[in-house]
Amino acid sequence: MMRSATVRWVMLSSSINIELMLFAQLYWLKRVFNLEEQHFKVSVIKSIRGMLTNLEITKTEGLPMKKLIAVFYVNTYLVKIDTIPPKDTLQNYLTTELEDFNVWADCNAGLYNHYQKRYVYEYYKPSAVSHFT
Repeated sequence: MMRSATVRWVMLSSSINIELMLFAQLYWLKRVFNLEEQHFKVSVIKSIRGMLTNLEITKTEGLPMKKLIAVFYVNTYLVKIDTIPPKDTLQNYLTTELEDFNVWADCNAGLYNHYQKRYVYEYYKPSAVSHFT
């Protein structure tokens, strides 16, 4: 039979090893989450850029995307455009671009006219995968 000091030593070292493994897993989980969040943000911005290019609704040629797209909070984007496209056209291009860049998330989009100080239109675009839940 083991001595009580040996049992305590084994229990202490086992507890420390488990804690170290837990901290390592939490660190890697946080790192993976941050990388996925960055990837999502880049994919959304690429989708918006593709939509702007295809629709030709901004007259600011050569301006960096940082001047056209502002990111508020984590998942809120403000895009500056010069002309108002039809709602169906915007929906179609936005859906196509988001799917091309593998952004599988629901989306609330709206077009705000700052001269009239009101939304011209708003819509909800469910992701393709949200239909299966």
